[in-house]
Amino acid sequence: MGPLAVLKGEHALFRRVLDSMDLCASRIERGGNQRDLPRFVLLLRAFVDGWHGPKEEKALFDVMVRHGFSATTGPLPLMAAEHMEAHRMLEMLATLIAEGRMEEPSKVRMVLQALRSVEYLLRYHMDMEEAVVYPAAEAELPPEAIRMIEERLKAGERGGRVDITGGAIRRLAHELQILYPIPTLPALAASA
Repeated sequence: MGPLAVLKGEHALFRRVLDSMDLCASRIERGGNQRDLPRFVLLLRAFVDGWHGPKEEKALFDVMVRHGFSATTGPLPLMAAEHMEAHRMLEMLATLIAEGRMEEPSKVRMVLQALRSVEYLLRYHMDMEEAVVYPAAEAELPPEAIRMIEERLKAGERGGRVDITGGAIRRLAHELQILYPIPTLPALAASA
């Protein structure tokens, strides 16, 4: 599996987590328990700041810039800015939750609205990477650059703001997906 397929696979995992988080938020809106909300925020922060985001920045984006992609215009600086915006929003969410007072309806509404804003940004961001950045890398980077990205990913080049392993992220994601399962639609039967 090539390095861009690895990154896409991480996006797929993260989309499932966002689906489960959306289910959790919907339950909270209907008066459900909020106990897992901090775990979702921890997982989002770990993914963005400690695992996937640093891989993109230190492996993919850096190699793309070294091979002629612009660091000041176009998709790469936009993607990096979105990483920073997601970081800022998640820091704010973590602070709001840590302050407590989650029994106040106005506080719950504010936290859930912020959570949905982060979710929207992250979904949009992943869609843009898969529609623009990854195809550009596949089409324009020479084979040695792709190998360099792969080596950096294998070396676990991180340097993120949150120290967490991919295994820990996968375990927490799995736990939350079990608690908040997203039903799959049955395949539609082909009409005769």
